Amino acid sequence: MRDELERVQGELRQSKEALARLRAHHARERDSLVRQLEEARREVATLRARVSEGLSREAPVPASANTAAPPGANPIGSTGLVALLEVPSLQDEEPLRRLERVTRLGLADLRLRLAAPPPVILARLPPREARSLRDALRAEGFKAVECEMPSLSASPRPVRRFLLGETGMRWEADRAERMEVPWREWRLLVLGRRSTFTEETQKEVLYDHRGVKKTRTVEVRKESMAHFLWGYGEGLWLSFTQETDYAGLGERRGLSHLASLQALVDLVRERAPQVVFDDRLLRAPTPSLPLVNPERAHATIAELLWQAVLDGLL
Repeated sequence: MRDELERVQGELRQSKEALARLRAHHARERDSLVRQLEEARREVATLRARVSEGLSREAPVPASANTAAPPGANPIGSTGLVALLEVPSLQDEEPLRRLERVTRLGLADLRLRLAAPPPVILARLPPREARSLRDALRAEGFKAVECEMPSLSASPRPVRRFLLGETGMRWEADRAERMEVPWREWRLLVLGRRSTFTEETQKEVLYDHRGVKKTRTVEVRKESMAHFLWGYGEGLWLSFTQETDYAGLGERRGLSHLASLQALVDLVRERAPQVVFDDRLLRAPTPSLPLVNPERAHATIAELLWQAVLDGLL
């Protein structure tokens, strides 16, 4: 009985120590986020000053042959994410202790984060600190990746129609803009699905206390799931959605939108065997990421995968 009591007391002390470390870590993260918020506010103030001086009327930089900015690039670049592409077993204490030492996260916090499917975000830090943590994790044998936090304004180029050729894909965007991407430049395909919201106006019938019929107009927000395919390359981020015309698939066009996307994946991989294909966002369409705006969860996971491809980890 005495041994059991001592064991329970020891576990209680460990839990208290882990809780203290977790609180200290959250305090450090809060301070870091406050600093980043102040930097963002200064950046906004600077941009407003430039607009007021008329600098916004300067000529824009011409776009490249593919797309202007790298996929998901953050124009401010003040925040970096560090994530694990593979997670150790929660029953294996040795790698968990190494993670605890490198990340300075408590075991309780680590176990909570590692319970989610990878990529698992461990920290949100200024870019230099994020790169240092990534390097430290890799030195300990972990498959770690670091990327900038995707900008809220970043979005893929929507493909309206396309044609598959011998040397590449010719595609058309809005306003009849036409471009071609050689097969050698394709690097990553991400197939997934996510929630989309539409607002509709409906009339609602009401009766007052006297039984008099009245009507009023209400806005109803409806949610549905939509499949998508994102294509990545150097300076390239394309999106194939329900608005895309899949006539370019010819006889391999599917009977459904998802079937057409899967046929497109097969055709691209046949012509570009170097492409990495990932469908985790199809199997887990509603990812929950700590430290990330829920509206950017899909783009953040895809950005981490893209960085992993660039680093040769996928």
